Amino acid sequence: MKTKKASVRLILFIYGFAVISVIGLLMISFISINNYYKDKTDFEYSINGIINSKREKMVMQSTDIVKPYVGDNVYVGRDYYEISDSSDNQEKSIIFFENTYIPNTGVDYASDKVFDVVSVLPGKVIFIGSDESLGNIIKIMHENEIVSVYEGVDDIAVKVDEEVSSGQKIAKSSVSSINREFPSSLHFEVFVNNENINPSKFYDLMVKSNN
Repeated sequence: MKTKKASVRLILFIYGFAVISVIGLLMISFISINNYYKDKTDFEYSINGIINSKREKMVMQSTDIVKPYVGDNVYVGRDYYEISDSSDNQEKSIIFFENTYIPNTGVDYASDKVFDVVSVLPGKVIFIGSDESLGNIIKIMHENEIVSVYEGVDDIAVKVDEEVSSGQKIAKSSVSSINREFPSSLHFEVFVNNENINPSKFYDLMVKSNN
């Protein structure tokens, strides 16, 4: 009987230690991620454009920014990791890949069916490549050093140096190693002056020139 009780206590101790270890790793991950984001450039968003931390307004020709997909059943599978967000939302914006916690630096759109991927603005294709984890990648340069990135795509319909229009089909959604939980998806990112920003806020802008 004593041996059984000792075994039970040992199992409970091991289980408790494992739970505490996991919680500790999660806390360390969140602290590291938050510290990383605090060091990044802060952006303000307004109806007239984007203003960076140096109070420099970046404007472009009057145009609407469209979503990077066409499809009725497309949803946000994983949102952008926002430093000012609640801990619950931050937890939902973490990617767990190959035993590593990674903050989502874009928005993952998903659907049960393959959907068309389109350019969010007029621009020029500057890169087409592939990555073992991210899948096929397309990068498009727009005005004022704005770059949109489309990852995990298939059936690419554009080529490097090609000029594209807003809403033009450039590829189709697919499945990447890092987003296997979705039947079909697109990982979308936006950079302004090489700084990663939240695409969800970027869409809502109607940016206008000063002319």
